[in-house]
Amino acid sequence: METNTASPFPYVRDFGQIISVTIEFIRHHFSSLYKLLFIFIAPLAAIAGIFTSYAMTDYFSWIQEIAENPDAGKIWSFFTMMLFSYGLLIVATVFCMIFTIEYCILIHKQGIEHFNVRQFIVRCLRSAPRYILLGIVSALLNALAYLFFIVPGIYFSIVILIMFPIMANEQLGVWETIKRGTTLIQGHWWNTLGLALVVYIAVAVIIGVFSLPMYLGMGLNAFFSLDSSNEVPSYITILSIFFTMISVVAQVILNSVYHIVFTFKYFSLVEIKEGSSLFTAINQIGSSHDSSMPEETY
Repeated sequence: METNTASPFPYVRDFGQIISVTIEFIRHHFSSLYKLLFIFIAPLAAIAGIFTSYAMTDYFSWIQEIAENPDAGKIWSFFTMMLFSYGLLIVATVFCMIFTIEYCILIHKQGIEHFNVRQFIVRCLRSAPRYILLGIVSALLNALAYLFFIVPGIYFSIVILIMFPIMANEQLGVWETIKRGTTLIQGHWWNTLGLALVVYIAVAVIIGVFSLPMYLGMGLNAFFSLDSSNEVPSYITILSIFFTMISVVAQVILNSVYHIVFTFKYFSLVEIKEGSSLFTAINQIGSSHDSSMPEETY
């Protein structure tokens, strides 16, 4: 498939330009990309939120029972709920990554005018095993690097950020993707780290806003659960479940921002290292960046 010459991706961009173009990309594709995420990913995240809420209720009930009767044991119910919760949360997070990166790559290759939802879903499902395998292998390698060599572990953590866009765009195997990511990041590790920190902090602040009601609900739940003279009012339980759902859905969906940012970063590194896009070179004559990109290319 030929690269779409109107793609917003293959451009050399500095730190601020990547953040700016990410915001523009989200704004232009909110009705298409985020509609898909809310339809297919948000329900999984919402169910995970329900299990999380029930798990915390069981936990507070267990604490109360332990205080009254040290032999009481309800902790297994808590662990079971948390197991279901984290399982669904991992599935939702993985598919949010797959949907976001595959969407970006399809926009790069064929443009939004040729986008077909049914074909996109099939493509994502077929690509899922490759993403999962790369995720497992990279996580194991990173864990080993941290366990034996702290500095290589930190270094490889940043390489991982661009590996999934590499695999999606270049259709490489797991080991080829890892080697490719290591090659591209050389000489650009520090600015990639800085970009990661800024984006993570910004997204964490937004997630924190969505999570405040959840923590309030958990606090009220804990207050009534630990006070043996009171029962937890039903409206507190309902609000706690609702706010936990909102928080978990926000956490999962907002992960898409990371993937968009590092997809742009990947393409920027390719252009810096290889200058692979003739279209980019022509448009950058006399200019150090792509600020003249027309809005419709998004």
